[in-house]
Amino acid sequence: MNSRALYDKLAPLLRPLALPYAFFMARRRRMYERGVLSSFMPRCPCVAVGNIAWGGTGKTPFTAWLLDWAGQRGLRAVVLTRGYGGNPGRQPLLVRPDTPPEQSGDEPLMLARAFPEASVLAFPQRSESARYAQNQLDPDFFILDDGMQHLGMGRHANIVLLRPEDLEEQWNRVIPAGSWREGASALASASVFAIKADEAEFARLAPVAEKRLAAFGKGLFSFTLAARGLRPLLIRKSSQTRNTSPPLLDSHEYQDRPYILVSGVGNPAQAEASARALMGRPPLQHFAFADHHPYSTADVQAIVKLSAAPLPVICTAKDAVKLQRFGKDWGNVPVWVMETELRFGPSLFCQTGFPQWWENWWEAQRGTG
Repeated sequence: MNSRALYDKLAPLLRPLALPYAFFMARRRRMYERGVLSSFMPRCPCVAVGNIAWGGTGKTPFTAWLLDWAGQRGLRAVVLTRGYGGNPGRQPLLVRPDTPPEQSGDEPLMLARAFPEASVLAFPQRSESARYAQNQLDPDFFILDDGMQHLGMGRHANIVLLRPEDLEEQWNRVIPAGSWREGASALASASVFAIKADEAEFARLAPVAEKRLAAFGKGLFSFTLAARGLRPLLIRKSSQTRNTSPPLLDSHEYQDRPYILVSGVGNPAQAEASARALMGRPPLQHFAFADHHPYSTADVQAIVKLSAAPLPVICTAKDAVKLQRFGKDWGNVPVWVMETELRFGPSLFCQTGFPQWWENWWEAQRGTG
C-alpha cells in the first residue's frame, strides 16, 4: 500500500484530532478580525496570495503574473515572503540576483532574477519586512506571498488559490485528517478564488464549485501553467546581469527529442505535464525531488551518469537557481530551463476574467487611497 492510500485509509480515524486544530485556527482568525490580536496594515495596497491547503497550488506563478503586471505599469512592487528553505538572518533580506539560494530560498531568488524592477524581501516576520519597505523602498503595493494564514500582516485583498481536490475529496479536511490549514469558514475571508484547472476540468468542477463556493459570493477564476520554451541553464558570466536573460532556444532544437526531467517542486506531475506538452513526449526519466530540495554534487552526478549519451536535461525555473552553481559538474550535458507562463481561462460567479477583475480592484484601491 502506497503512502497516499495509507493516509486516505487513516483519515477517518484522524478527523477527531482535526476538530481542535480547526477550532484553534478559527478562533485565532476571529481574534485578528476583532483586533484582539494586532496586525500591521501598510499604507499602500497589499494583496495576499495564499491557499487553504498545503501543497503546490501555483502561488509563485500567480505572484509572477502580478509582478509582470506591475512592471508593465511602472509600479514599485514589493514581495513579502518567508523565504522557505533559506536563512535570511535576523532582519529582512533584500534578495538580489546574486544572493545565495541557501540564504534567500529558491522561489524568492527566482522572482528577484526574473523581475529586477521589483523588490523581494525574505523574512519570516513579514510585517517587519513591510515596515522596512515603507521606510526604505517607497512601494506602490505589496504582494504577501503564502499569506492567507499570516494574519500578523494586514492586507486589502485575499487571493485564495485552490486545487481541484480541495473542491472534491479534500473539502474541509483539516490537518491531520487532510491537507487543509483551516476549516471552510476561513474561505469567507477570500476576495476572490482561483483554481489551477484547464477548460475541460473546470467545466467538470463547475457543479461542485457551485455547491461549495457560491455562498461566499466571490468570483472563481481558472488558470493553467503553460511551458513557452527553453533557455540554457549555463550562460556566459558576462551576460548574467540584472537586466538581461538568455533568449529562448529555437523550438526546432529540442522538440521530439528524448530528455531527462529534474524537478524539486510542490507538484511534480504538473512539471512533467508541462514538459511533455513542450517536448511532444514524456521524459525518459523524471528525477522528482522533494519541494525546495537542496541539490548536492551527488545529485548532479547521478543525473549526469544517466544522461551519458548525453541526453539533454530539463529543469524548472525554480530548480535552476540552485542547479546553476554546479556548472563544471554538468560536463558536456546540455541543461535547459523550462520557462512557463500563467494563462487564465473561464470563470464562475463573475462576469469578467481575472485580469479585468484585478484592474477593477486596483482602480478601486486608487480611488480610496
